[in-house]
Amino acid sequence: MRPEILQLPIPDWGLNCPRCKYPLIGLPSHRCPECGLELAMERLVPPWTRVREPELTGAEDPFPNCGVQCAHCGHELAGATGGRCGNCEAPIRADELRPPGEWFRLRSEWLGGMPEAQIAALLREELIPFVMRVGRTTEEIVMGAAFAETPILIPSDYYFDMRALIRDVQRDVARRRELAQHERPCPHCGEENPGSFDHCWNCEKPLNENESGAA
Repeated sequence: MRPEILQLPIPDWGLNCPRCKYPLIGLPSHRCPECGLELAMERLVPPWTRVREPELTGAEDPFPNCGVQCAHCGHELAGATGGRCGNCEAPIRADELRPPGEWFRLRSEWLGGMPEAQIAALLREELIPFVMRVGRTTEEIVMGAAFAETPILIPSDYYFDMRALIRDVQRDVARRRELAQHERPCPHCGEENPGSFDHCWNCEKPLNENESGAA
């Protein structure tokens, strides 16, 4: 988990000691001064807490590679400069790209087949606030929108952080799948290994020559 979860003094996250209920705001350490309990912040801080501010705003130049498309022509905006779409030259406005409202529901189409539990764990790891909404409204069922969306709700100002996180994970998965299709010999014992392996399955030594030399 990102180090911001351990920032001191403890911010006003509405936390109390789980043992004695002592308020934790402003504490200079991760130990309760009342009962002495060592505070495991990774477990204490709820996933919807704004531990950090969003890193991406949609106003970056060049535009970040996060899978977001132009609101006018649908062209992917990654690398666009000057605040304009590289395809249709329409101005890039973050408020047109972000979902409306204070919170939005994560759409299944963004996940590329990733299970909801996996994306929830990734959001938690990257300290992107979220809540899990249980059930569907009558309007969602009638309109059919709920079936294209997940139960995960995220604050709208973290939209670009969320898209960048998913894009990074998808690129890593694609890279590992491509590597797995190609075998490479172990530099130590000569045994063939899937390209995605970091260590030889036979002798358990690093397959990367640089790692081997560093050891």
